[in-house]
Amino acid sequence: MGIAFIIGGSSSFAVSMNLIVIPFLEKHHVLQLLVKQTLIAVTIVGAYLYWYFFHWATLVASIYFCNWTFKWRKTIIVLLAIPPILLLISHLATRPPHIIDIESIRYKAGMYMLAACLLFVIGCWKERNALIRKSRVRTASVTIMALVWSYSMDFIGASRLSFESTGLIIESNDLWQFNYLLILLMLVSFIVFGVKYGIWGIKIRFEREKYDYSMRALTLGTSILNHSIKNELSKINYLNERTKAYLEKGLHETAVEQLEIVDQVTSHVLNMIHRIKEKANDIVLVERPYPLRTMIDYTVQSLTPVVEAKNMTIVWSCEADGQLVCDIEHMKEVLNNLCLNAVDAMQPDKGILEISTNVIMKKLTIAIKDNGTGISADNIENIFNPFFTTKRNPDRFGLGLSYCYNVMHKHGGSIHLSETEYNKGTTFLLCFPGKMFKARQILS
Repeated sequence: MGIAFIIGGSSSFAVSMNLIVIPFLEKHHVLQLLVKQTLIAVTIVGAYLYWYFFHWATLVASIYFCNWTFKWRKTIIVLLAIPPILLLISHLATRPPHIIDIESIRYKAGMYMLAACLLFVIGCWKERNALIRKSRVRTASVTIMALVWSYSMDFIGASRLSFESTGLIIESNDLWQFNYLLILLMLVSFIVFGVKYGIWGIKIRFEREKYDYSMRALTLGTSILNHSIKNELSKINYLNERTKAYLEKGLHETAVEQLEIVDQVTSHVLNMIHRIKEKANDIVLVERPYPLRTMIDYTVQSLTPVVEAKNMTIVWSCEADGQLVCDIEHMKEVLNNLCLNAVDAMQPDKGILEISTNVIMKKLTIAIKDNGTGISADNIENIFNPFFTTKRNPDRFGLGLSYCYNVMHKHGGSIHLSETEYNKGTTFLLCFPGKMFKARQILS
């Protein structure tokens, strides 16, 4: 996308140099003949880039926008460049190089740009994740607007460019002079969407810098560890009550199974305590390959007593299975935080917690979905801020999601609020880079 817009800007560069910069330098007698000739030559190259390759660059950008990973993608991209190259060769063989005949390019470029617009629409339509789809729609809207405007004002509005020693001659209906409105409109769209929602990935960078600063500024880092211990102790209390009940009923084998879960929970707490410095100041990962299914299974097993006590249901599926390179202690804690938040948001006897894994766009995703109260629109922008909480319980520190954010960022991944709706539930999505996940090979 960036390459396409750079090529798109090369035409404005060529026009500005010939109509503004070069005449200004000549007026003040600071432009030597050799320098002028060089500048004109550079601007001619820029004009050729725009008129002969902008439509190809936008089509390539739209193909990548659709995230198509078919086997012959790169070959097709190269083949799509052949017609513009042949057209350019034909032009240079039959016309002076300083004259660009736009009429001979117009309809061929239009076919490419129409195809690009359609692919941008398809890229939005086939996106399943609602949050990502909204971002894609904003990106596609601004991009399609730029393509339609450029084609209307430039490819249709102009018929010929002539780079003469006396200056640039443009044969057109002069609508290209209003291109500054397009630039202004795109700038406004970029600022509004980029700051408020996110466009071309810019908001993510701003948010990361803001949250990283917030985490570094924490002076009460040990509260994060207290938060983790509090979560695990609540599980131990539930397990203790269940074990007593099973012993009173004579179900000794079931009681032993509960005690084994207690042993896993206490081991996790001890590991977190040993790494208190890492959590209080900065998170230092100890990464190694770990079975994804085992990690999910531990999360479900440790949550079972809490869920059973509230008569809720856990549904989990591993559509993606294999080895995930991660810090297992921190990832257990991330899943634990998200799941306990989900349990707190749901009503007893009605709650359904869904945990699923999948591979989307070559990235491993873990989805945590509940059918609870949802998150209000006023609170969505603050949920990852340290110490922000909507819960009145004094034991809630508001550190869970900010910690989850920091851990995922350290892994090179991300955490998204994928969906939320009042009284219908919330879905959080953990995304890991594809290089960190190795899918299990299924033997046929």
